[in-house]
Amino acid sequence: MGWRSLMVVPITTMLKHQSPTSVFLPLGTASLSRDSLVLCHQITTLDRGKFSDVIGALPAPYLRQVKLALLKALAISARD
Repeated sequence: MGWRSLMVVPITTMLKHQSPTSVFLPLGTASLSRDSLVLCHQITTLDRGKFSDVIGALPAPYLRQVKLALLKALAISARD
């Protein structure tokens, strides 16, 4: 049996929140209906039961950007 909780990173359409720990996702990326930002400095944990369906998946180049922004938000060197 897997963990009951998931670590998640929120996405917002409030583009004024851009920072070194956010990643811009243009309209259409992962089925998004608007330009959005991944807020890697706001990582949190939610109960798995709050999720029902997958609505999209990030292409590899955006996943790499999210990974780097998470490392920056957690103050972890990419070389570690």
